[in-house]
Amino acid sequence: MSLRLLIDEDSQDKVLVRLLREAGHDLVTVNEAGLMSQPDSTVFSYAIDKNRIVLTLNCRDFKALHQANPNHPGIFKARFE
Repeated sequence: MSLRLLIDEDSQDKVLVRLLREAGHDLVTVNEAGLMSQPDSTVFSYAIDKNRIVLTLNCRDFKALHQANPNHPGIFKARFE
């Protein structure tokens, strides 16, 4: 199963992006989409418009965006410790 992902600015690690692509996932980074330094709300709107799941480390802000608009393809909230 291939996922359609939008990789947030904080999660665009080259190794992660390469591994996800090698696994067959359809992904676009925020950088590739021309969304670097844009507000999270703009990134979220882009993901909704393009039917992509957001992969982010920014759990707090995207949780608030989800609560404001729960109708979206999804949000993967990652945490690294």
